Amino acid sequence: MSYSHSLYQRDVAVIKRYGDKYKLIWMATKRQKGIECKDDGLVKGDKGDFKLENNISRAKSRIFELAMCNDWQYFITMTLDKGKYNRYDLSRFQADLTQFIRDQRKKWGCELRYLFVPEQHKLRDGELTPAWHIHGLLQGVSPEMLADFPPGVPWGLKGYLNYPDYMRKFGWCSLAPIGNRHAVSAYITKYVSKHIGQGIDVGSRLFYASVGLKGAEKIKEGILACIPPEWDYENDYVKIVWISESEVDNYII
Repeated sequence: MSYSHSLYQRDVAVIKRYGDKYKLIWMATKRQKGIECKDDGLVKGDKGDFKLENNISRAKSRIFELAMCNDWQYFITMTLDKGKYNRYDLSRFQADLTQFIRDQRKKWGCELRYLFVPEQHKLRDGELTPAWHIHGLLQGVSPEMLADFPPGVPWGLKGYLNYPDYMRKFGWCSLAPIGNRHAVSAYITKYVSKHIGQGIDVGSRLFYASVGLKGAEKIKEGILACIPPEWDYENDYVKIVWISESEVDNYII
């Protein structure tokens, strides 16, 4: 495969900071700044296996970055009540949920931000297509927006917090405070899979995120000075390892 020297750099090492974590990335080739394609998980017109897997890989990377680099308060799971809403229309759900977030900001006077990943339920008897629900992360939540669940809730919701405004409009939801940011960042990427990608219409997104979220900060870029004892992930085109802050100056010239 040949590359235009004006578009690509070769043999590039980069260190980025994800919150309080540092990632060393070696790339065989890297697009020059200003030419990157920022589709943020958009499902393209061709759903061939290679293109879909590439979309999913890019989406997972971006979701992990946004999850690690922002101060999320809660992990939320949002379902749809079939008596209140069409559980199979993801596009409408996404649009109405976005408007709901805008309305909540005005109602509660807060800067509510989100990172949402849709997932399909398992196919149930009598269904031709699986229903949708959404997992996500929230920040900017005011305490008065949440409440304990009333008596008689489904057993699986015990120990979680309720979001009454959401429940009245859409259906059951549950919120859990976030403890380990790295763990929850890795966990939420697991909802993006080839199966889910095939269920989403062309032109739709594999995830949704508020505008203005913080991304990873590039700390250094240059030539790899030494090889780490072991890579966390590697193939012919990219190698990745998590390092400590004290190791930042060791790896790049």
